[in-house]
Amino acid sequence: MKTKVYFSDETGYLKELEPLNLEYNPNAEWRTLNIHPELKYQKIFGFGGAFTESSAVNYDKMSDENKQKVMELFFDKEKGLGYNFCRSTINSCDFSVDEYTYIKDNDTTLESFDISRDKQAVIPMIKDAVNTAGEIFLFSSPWSPPAWMKDSNEMLHGGKLKKELYSVWANYFVKFIKEYEKAGVKVSGVTVQNEPLATQTWESCVYTIDEQIVFARDFLKPAFKEAGLDDVKIMIWDHNKEHVFECAKAIKETEGAFDCIDGIAFHWYSGKHFEQLSYAHEICPQKFLVASEFCLGFLKTSFEDALRYATDMSGNFNNFMEATCDWNLILDENGGPYHARRSGCKAVIHYNTKEDKIEIMPHYYAVKHFSGFVKKDAVRLGTSSCDTDILISAFKNESGETVAVITSNSAKENNCILRYGDYASNITVKPKSITTIVIED
Repeated sequence: MKTKVYFSDETGYLKELEPLNLEYNPNAEWRTLNIHPELKYQKIFGFGGAFTESSAVNYDKMSDENKQKVMELFFDKEKGLGYNFCRSTINSCDFSVDEYTYIKDNDTTLESFDISRDKQAVIPMIKDAVNTAGEIFLFSSPWSPPAWMKDSNEMLHGGKLKKELYSVWANYFVKFIKEYEKAGVKVSGVTVQNEPLATQTWESCVYTIDEQIVFARDFLKPAFKEAGLDDVKIMIWDHNKEHVFECAKAIKETEGAFDCIDGIAFHWYSGKHFEQLSYAHEICPQKFLVASEFCLGFLKTSFEDALRYATDMSGNFNNFMEATCDWNLILDENGGPYHARRSGCKAVIHYNTKEDKIEIMPHYYAVKHFSGFVKKDAVRLGTSSCDTDILISAFKNESGETVAVITSNSAKENNCILRYGDYASNITVKPKSITTIVIED
């Protein structure tokens, strides 16, 4: 069997190595990394990042040459990450330049609804991305309703949406989608609320799981139907993984919820919790699971960042995740701009605004180990590993090749056997490394 091997560690990224020689050896054993091509699981939808206002403002400042380079790095299917599953915000978030909404205070008719703010930088960036990618599934999330819609009368520091304004807020979603459509951008999905259990120093709004379901079932879905937006996907949760099973259980057990909620979105900030995804899939396999946000703090970068990204993607995919969306696409040299009282974050690409220079971060290549080879509608295959410090995920593309991604968090070199069905090859798994193997049957 023909193979191609691509390798990254702290010494360099996506270096092509000598191919492996997979030979017929059905009895191979001892320290094996198994791929079972006959075991087929979920289809993979895609990869992406978020068009925050911070990202868009940084993009807007770039020279035309750097704009083109960034579009290729993110959205070109051959040269870049091939992103096709991306996020935007409804109203401002922590990574906006300042706090904003789209309407005037107390306008329950929504007659003052105006997305001029997003037309300055966000929408032009999305359009450039679509032109490069060809097609993007864009989903949008609110961090907070306007202050006057909440019992706290402010967008920051949590608070709750006033129950008497649930219908107005649902129509706000409709207005947002319709106005984006008029501006030439299709919104294909929404989450009910970003991080609904978190009272943040930035824009935030608190919901229980049951409250999200009630809003989706009784207000948002009916508003979408009335507006002819039946095809817009509705996701709940959009928070950390440890409660994903409870979300799936509530969707299954709450009357009317199953027919109005399409999927569960999740973040990574409170730990791995990979099993939560399998538990959710087990009781509610019809609902898709997507990583809607993950990022790292703004500290000195290292290859450990890449390992964290690859570890999380591998663990999530191995437990029925269908798509994954990073947080900010582009941040500046200070990890921003951002208006919230917090430190900045890392993005896979940083932009030096003073010198008009682009810096590609190590975790960009972690994403590329997956997205550069695993194509839309690939099917995940069964895998197993001889070592808890070595993760392996495998996928079968529609074009026929199998892609295996091996992430080693081990501090030592490991001599293993890669076994693909009845074929096997010795493989040296380097410490703290990511390896992608493309197998042609």
